[in-house]
Amino acid sequence: MTLLLAAASTYDLMRDRRWRGRVLDAIAVSGFLVAVLGIGQYAGLLSGLFPVYPSYTQRVYSVFGNQDLFGGYLAVVLAVSLMRLSGRPRWFSVRLFAIGCVCLGLLLSASRTAWLAAAAGCLVTLYHVRWSRVRWLTVLGVIGVVVATGVLLAPQATLHRIATTFHAEDHGGRLRLWFWDGAVRMIRDHPVAGVGPTNFAYWSPRYLGAALRAPGGGGYDHNELLVDHPHSEPLGLFAEYGALGVVCGVWMLVRLIRCGGGAEWGGLTALIVFSLFNAPFHSAPHALAGLVLASALLGRRFSATRTRSGWLYGLAAAGCTVFFAGAVLLPSVWLRSAEDEHLARRPPFAQYERCTLYAWPNATAQLKYGIALLEAGRYSEARRAFTDAMKGTDTGEVYLALALLEWRTGAPVPARAWLDECLWRWPSSRDAWFLLALSSTGEEREGVYRQAELWLTPDALNRIKTDLAGR
Repeated sequence: MTLLLAAASTYDLMRDRRWRGRVLDAIAVSGFLVAVLGIGQYAGLLSGLFPVYPSYTQRVYSVFGNQDLFGGYLAVVLAVSLMRLSGRPRWFSVRLFAIGCVCLGLLLSASRTAWLAAAAGCLVTLYHVRWSRVRWLTVLGVIGVVVATGVLLAPQATLHRIATTFHAEDHGGRLRLWFWDGAVRMIRDHPVAGVGPTNFAYWSPRYLGAALRAPGGGGYDHNELLVDHPHSEPLGLFAEYGALGVVCGVWMLVRLIRCGGGAEWGGLTALIVFSLFNAPFHSAPHALAGLVLASALLGRRFSATRTRSGWLYGLAAAGCTVFFAGAVLLPSVWLRSAEDEHLARRPPFAQYERCTLYAWPNATAQLKYGIALLEAGRYSEARRAFTDAMKGTDTGEVYLALALLEWRTGAPVPARAWLDECLWRWPSSRDAWFLLALSSTGEEREGVYRQAELWLTPDALNRIKTDLAGR
């Protein structure tokens, strides 16, 4: 809602050519700054801003916390920046330098989908611009030099990434196949109205589990992370809003196409191509850039008829800010405070209670509170917390916690039932298989081991057998 408000508030400005250029320049400048920070992170010069996490494999996670989002934003900005090269000649050198930085940052992102999006967006932009031969040669020469430099400086992030596409090492691509399979299953069961806005995250564990157990599903790469979007905006739109949402999306696209040609199509094309393999509309900067570009296209087509009251936008912005602070920001701060107390092994119960008693439902807070209660041996309270958490989350974590609770209270039958639910969603959970094997004996335990062989690595399964030897 707030992003739509931001785009709507700029609509009148977009009808003016000068203001349209200023807003697009602001997008270009933001991309330049993002690129410089990403280059600095790659060079190891900004460890204070971007700490190195040994378990996190993305070398340039950038201000977005994700290399694909970093590359995707630069793909959009690159197309916009090329469009703005047609501006005043005195800024040509500055803009060209910024484009070189954006190109280098894009290469270092190691995001193949961002490279594809950038190529598509730049082709559309270059189709619309009218440059002299000297300018063409200069721009293409600079981009060529930057690309060659990037490949020489970072072969692992460039050539190696391309070479491993569709190979066993291509975990990102193989995970997407799993996400898309689950999303298609979700769409098949809810084709008209979908599962509802933002509800993909709730239903995804169940449908992704079904995808793994379907014929051939065992070959997918998978993990225990919550999949809150299918890494494809069209699939996400269909899954959450059904055919009705798809019709609205197509209608919006048709309206933009009817606006005719415009250099803004370069940035929009990059964003659309990127959204086929990622979820940029879940990122505020990406979504805002796309909405502003769409507003610029509409501003070219429709002339101003009347000026809207500015105070209405201010009032709406203030209302959205208050809502965001109350529904998202404040509960997030409280939950983080409770988790810090929990990790420090100090009693976090008062902090968790503050989160769970808040008017805005928070399933994650309920789940974390239940885990703290379980660790403290307060089983009846933990059971209530987990039951409340299940109203808003359906991950394997909550079922594993319930299984552990029932096991500790001497109820193996319900514990095994919860373990079955956990393993449907998390078939590679070592903890779940360990608990299931622990609750079995003799031939039954051997049967558990045979099932676990399908999902666990040999090392993980051997550790379970070693830990349970003699028990």
